[in-house]
Amino acid sequence: MRITLLGAATDLGRRILTEAERAGIVVTCLLPSLEGQVGGSGPLLIKDYAEITAADLASQYAVVDALSFTLIESFRLRDLPWWRVLEAVRGSRTALLGIAPTALLGCGGGAHGLVYQSERACLDGDERRLALCVRAWRRFRDSGDYRDCNWSLLCPPLNLMKKGISSGRFEFTEDVLPMGLDGSSQITMGDFARATVECLKLGIRAHHAVGVRAL
Repeated sequence: MRITLLGAATDLGRRILTEAERAGIVVTCLLPSLEGQVGGSGPLLIKDYAEITAADLASQYAVVDALSFTLIESFRLRDLPWWRVLEAVRGSRTALLGIAPTALLGCGGGAHGLVYQSERACLDGDERRLALCVRAWRRFRDSGDYRDCNWSLLCPPLNLMKKGISSGRFEFTEDVLPMGLDGSSQITMGDFARATVECLKLGIRAHHAVGVRAL
């Protein structure tokens, strides 16, 4: 399997890169410059995000965007790398998996709305950043313009822990916040990176926001 990774210079991006290569995946790291230091043994593609083309991604099973939603305030909304990649993979077999915040998951049914609306006080993240993520999410989810793209989002549970003991076991949910019967909704950063790789191996569920928690 071959993938392209955006955001390889971020903490989560480095973890995803490590876990993907450990699973035997060939990872191309796409960076706008050499300023961000990344490891890995795969190819390095230095290119401005606005210049990404279909040819850059043609041989890839998937693109993992660990940048657009996690650092959304670094871009103007219309300039998110996510849009450029969506355009580049339209009509192709290359899937697009975005790493997005918990805020975009549902609360157990359409009538309850998004986590962003009902669990805002519990969310870890700046209010403006989360609001921008919700705006972008609604824009491409509801427009119908990208039904010819195999895109999906992967979102952590309420508690994404930078430190902690990883279990290596996960539960995936579709469009709904993952939560145990005891109210637990957490995962370590290491397990979230492993879950990202597992999501790729299982196959991307197109046009959904997938939640994941540790078991």
